[in-house]
Order: sequence, then structure tokens, then C-alpha cells
Amino acid sequence: APGLIEAAVDSYRVPASATHRQLRQEDHLEQRDQEHLGLICLLADLGHRLGFRVLIARAEQKRKIAQGTVGGLLDVQERYANPQTVLGEGDLASEIDVVWYKPDQTMLLFEVSWTARLHQPLVEHRVAAGNVRRYLVIPEERVDLIRFKLERSLLWQQIVAEDGWDFIKYNHLRQFAGGHPEIEDFPGIVGLKAPVEQYGTQLSLF
Repeated sequence: APGLIEAAVDSYRVPASATHRQLRQEDHLEQRDQEHLGLICLLADLGHRLGFRVLIARAEQKRKIAQGTVGGLLDVQERYANPQTVLGEGDLASEIDVVWYKPDQTMLLFEVSWTARLHQPLVEHRVAAGNVRRYLVIPEERVDLIRFKLERSLLWQQIVAEDGWDFIKYNHLRQFAGGHPEIEDFPGIVGLKAPVEQYGTQLSLF
């Protein structure tokens, strides 16, 4: 799409001089990888605090953290739960970063990404399970590029609308988890321009 290259450059690079741009410091791979890991751990802890059972992607469960491994954040039942059974889906269910679930209630599915690539989380990892709310968790730096892609692609608009995807910014998630989170306040942090930054208020989830 016209303007896509310029939007991508603006998203990933910052001026270093009058004639030169450089990669954002926060976008170095090692830093983003650790940030991704930290947000998965945060989502697992937050889900438990809000009263949900939690699933974490099989590959992520094996990663090392200060307490041992990411899988150690789960209890035995969660660690050995079959994602296919919980989500009613095929093999890709085990690759979804984090899922919050309760018996016979709406599940919340989270994919954490520091890029603006939409194909993997929205298409490759797609699950068709009903009664699921889907969230792509992204850094502030990717918001304009993602908005650019959505505004110029009817296909992405259709996928987002039909599957019920929405977006959560890293900073809003951290702020929510760092306070006294209540599930009723959760929608206030959802969106490329979340209600919490538009109005300073939060909305009811159910």
C-alpha cells in the first residue's frame, strides 16, 4: 500500500541526526524478547489474580525465569491441561501465548507481539472457538503502523471484526496489573486508543 514503507520506518526507527535514522533502542531483539517473556509472565499472574485458570504456550513454558521456568507459574492442572480441549481446536492451540479461562465462561486469549506483523497472531494462530475474546498486546510504538494497515486493508478489517480481535498496549497492561485490578475495569485498557486514555474512565466488561 502507498505509504507503508514510510509508516514502517517511522514505527521502527528514530532520527539519529538530520540525515540519519537508527533503530529504536527498545526494538533491539534481545530487549524485545525479554519484554515479551515478561509480559507473558505478567499476564499469567494477572489472570490468576482475577480468578481465571491460565494456559501458556508450550514453548514459552520451557523458558527460564528467576523463579525457575515459566511453566512453574502454573499449577499442575494448568501445566498439563490440553489446550485443544480448552479451546476446542487443533494443534495451534498450544502456540497461543496466554489464555484465561473458566468453566462455561468467556475465555480471553492474548498474543503478545512487538512487531506490526498481523498474519501470524491473527491468521496462523487463529482458533475458531466460540465464546472467546481475542487481544493482540503491542507496544505504543507499533500503534500507528497497525492503524495504518487496518485502515487500508478490508481483509484485515474483516478478520478483526469477524474474530473479535482488539488491542492492548504494553503500558496500559502494566499499569492495570500494577494497581488493584478488577475484571470489570479491564475494558478500560482495551483499544488502539483505549477508554482510559480518552476519558480517564473504564467500562464494564459484562
